[in-house]
Amino acid sequence: MSAGLVTGAGSFVGASLALFLAEKLGGVTATFRSPTQWSDFLAQNESIKLLQVDLNEQNLVSKFPSYFDFVVHCAAVTDNVSTSQLVRGNIDATRNLITAVVHTNCKLWIQLSTVSVHGEGIDGVISETTPTGALKPIAKTKLMAEILLKNISQDFAVRCIRLPAILGPGARNHWPSRVIKPALLNQPIEIFNPTKLFNNSVHVADLARFVHALTLENQVGFDAFPIASTNPITISQAVQCLIDSVYSKSRVTIDRTPKPSFYIDDSYARHRYGYNSRSISSALSNYAELELGRGVAPSPSSL
Repeated sequence: MSAGLVTGAGSFVGASLALFLAEKLGGVTATFRSPTQWSDFLAQNESIKLLQVDLNEQNLVSKFPSYFDFVVHCAAVTDNVSTSQLVRGNIDATRNLITAVVHTNCKLWIQLSTVSVHGEGIDGVISETTPTGALKPIAKTKLMAEILLKNISQDFAVRCIRLPAILGPGARNHWPSRVIKPALLNQPIEIFNPTKLFNNSVHVADLARFVHALTLENQVGFDAFPIASTNPITISQAVQCLIDSVYSKSRVTIDRTPKPSFYIDDSYARHRYGYNSRSISSALSNYAELELGRGVAPSPSSL
């Protein structure tokens, strides 16, 4: 059995990855800071060793088993909070976790990062070669966490997955969720850039399969790259896909004010690491259907 650690299991992303990895590998250790419906659900799974810890607490190493094959660091602060809270949750917690596992036999660290580390106002395509630009505080702290990991990647391999919106049960605070909310209420929906391409979402099931595949490979060094969904569609088509999937009667209006818009080229992840995903239409439809019937707890089979 592979010994893995998944942080952030109080969120739908961390919980979904912990469930999937536990099923595939026979078990994992998962951490959460505060109880949620997701941590409560994981507590029912005997193959998951669930630990309630603050990743910033002193002597964190004493809370963990002495051996890990890999770490999947999902825990992060993403809400609208103070800069000091962002630093504590995204930089200090990562540094403290590194200290806790660097002396184990850990071979791989998988960091869930964000495409926003490339900066604001990008118009066109984001890929692994896109430079970083002006960053909001959240993105700046996520990039600093990547830099911390790059500096210690001689101790174990590091893979930073730069993510767009993650779709799945309970997903919030991204563009598809902001479209779904009025669609479910048959309210008007306003969009920008209707003809620009869009694939800027990843279904959590595709992410889980990719993370699992990474844990099985022999890897060295540091790498950072984005992933997305296949077959980009226009923003107008993406909105209509969400509307149709929940049988909404919402009308779409278009604001013609020029605004930057990007989509993601993840061919590097596909060719280098074998990343595979569903189409963006399928990912959006599945997410919309979940929102329409929200309230069902996730399970490994649903991934």
